[in-house]
Amino acid sequence: MTPKASKRSNAHRAARIHHAEQRAVEILAKLRILRAPVPVEKIALQLGLLVKRAAFGDDVSGLLVVQDGRGVIGINAAHSSTRQRFTIAHELGHFVLHPSAMPVFIDKSFLKPYFTAFRNSTSATGEDRIEREANSFAAALLMPAELVHQAIAELSVDLADDDEVDELAKRFQVSRQAMSFRLANLAISDEKAARR
Repeated sequence: MTPKASKRSNAHRAARIHHAEQRAVEILAKLRILRAPVPVEKIALQLGLLVKRAAFGDDVSGLLVVQDGRGVIGINAAHSSTRQRFTIAHELGHFVLHPSAMPVFIDKSFLKPYFTAFRNSTSATGEDRIEREANSFAAALLMPAELVHQAIAELSVDLADDDEVDELAKRFQVSRQAMSFRLANLAISDEKAARR
């Protein structure tokens, strides 16, 4: 790939991630969600999706089944509540961002076409473009930039202190890892360090 093509590709990737995050912000604004923790299951219901917990194998965090604009998010009941929340938000990302990009699954008992996307180890690593976009949507939905900034100021969080980052993660009901990634993506840690 030439440097020019690489630059175009990076710009395109950044634009798609920005679009994913913007869609999350729009949904939060439309539903008037103004504080953490974000009620992700209620958002799913507002968008016409039921959330069901089930016993999946360790490799599957969740799935999305949609027909005629309505559907079900299945999540792994064995996973932690923070992981379940992120999985719901991730599947919402697919529902909002990729309605026609998901593979077709045929439910043979009813012979009806469904769109299905599984959240598994590949999606968790963010290797695939649509998985990165769904992860960005999920992060922006569960940890809206404005609310993260407000919480940091309100709690006077020292981002170098793991215990304080844990407190921030608890406020948003996400894992410390998810919060750390979000802070890095928002460049908040660099911002705070520059002010010192």
